[in-house]
Amino acid sequence: MEIDVRVPAKILSLAECQAIEIAKALSIDARVLVMDEPTSIISSREVDRLEQTVRHMIGTEPGAFFPKEEAQIGESVLTVRGLSSAGFVENVSFEVRAGEILGFFGLVGAGRSEVAQMLFGITKPDRGEIRVEGQVVRPRSPRHAMQLGISFLPPDWR
Repeated sequence: MEIDVRVPAKILSLAECQAIEIAKALSIDARVLVMDEPTSIISSREVDRLEQTVRHMIGTEPGAFFPKEEAQIGESVLTVRGLSSAGFVENVSFEVRAGEILGFFGLVGAGRSEVAQMLFGITKPDRGEIRVEGQVVRPRSPRHAMQLGISFLPPDWR
């Protein structure tokens, strides 16, 4: 995607802002990229551009990760156990291995965004454990999360 770097971000399309955020994540060599509802507020043309970006990031069509036969998966990249925070989420646990894509779904207020914010150091969990490539991490801020290899694209990244 070609973007004029002299144009203020508030003038760019949402898809262009997404591309910039993805590029920033890749520039820090992020091991985990959290995207909070990346297609909820963009046009179908921009969704197509996002799917092309994802294809380039993973080097194949996303559908290739869902073969009809058993697939080899990589080592654990992100492990979350018992993550809880102030009544927003309670005892959330999951694991993501290299090459996997994990999606959360639910109604607004169900805790999806809050989990992403805890992973990125925006909100501090009351309890629970976050591991990146087997190492316990406690993101204190977005800057610290990026140093740990975690990147985040919120739904309203302008």
